[in-house]
Amino acid sequence: MRVLVLVKDVPADPASTPYRPDGRLDRAANRSVMSGVDGFAVTEAVRLADTGEVVAATMGPAAARTTLRDALLLGADRAVHVDDPALAGADALVTARVLAGLVRRVEPDLVLLGRESSDARMGVLPAMLAEMLGWPVLIGVDGLAVGAAEPLPVLRARRRTSRGAATVLTTLPAVAAIGEYANTPREVAVDDARRAFTASVEHVTAAELGLRLDELVPTMRVVDVTAVQPVARAAVRPADPVAAILEVLERAGARVQPAVGA
Repeated sequence: MRVLVLVKDVPADPASTPYRPDGRLDRAANRSVMSGVDGFAVTEAVRLADTGEVVAATMGPAAARTTLRDALLLGADRAVHVDDPALAGADALVTARVLAGLVRRVEPDLVLLGRESSDARMGVLPAMLAEMLGWPVLIGVDGLAVGAAEPLPVLRARRRTSRGAATVLTTLPAVAAIGEYANTPREVAVDDARRAFTASVEHVTAAELGLRLDELVPTMRVVDVTAVQPVARAAVRPADPVAAILEVLERAGARVQPAVGA
């Protein structure tokens, strides 16, 4: 089984990262890390693939290779970096197109990624990617298992809902967006550490993924960025619970006698 896990390189503290005049985050102004939930996706991929292959991939500038090294530390077998100047400022739609091209190139049985990135927090990429591939998608997954079934393998997923949890089944290939409750990231093994710092990272451009330049033009751009102003709240004085209960009883017509000695 081959699992492709998509990871994103994001600012360590997005809230303190300034914006450039063109509305994009100034990523050079802050150190970068792997997006918050992506570590759980890598761990789940390694667990599911077992004796198969885990391919970690990211899209971004040269600095994003650090995140791929982190994915290798967590147990990924190899890494692919989509790095192309034409992708600077890519919106969610362009990103989905590029990653769909990458999926077709890698040919995985399953694609895993975090349910949302810790910088943009849009949470739309899993569904957009699945739509472009024509694959089923599972969102907010905190547990996965693969079972053999005729004629196709079945993916069993546990999803958190507002009412508790639900178990759903779908066929492979599929896209699954992992949540932060899926697992506990594994400890780094010696072999993984050695591979993370010695393995070569495959470099891929948009053209090599079969994309035309007109498909890389963003359809959305940031026109204004404003800070959220804190909401002023009035101080609330807690009510006396005993007095409140007595008032309710009196309104109901009950006679309340004070205790002797009170």
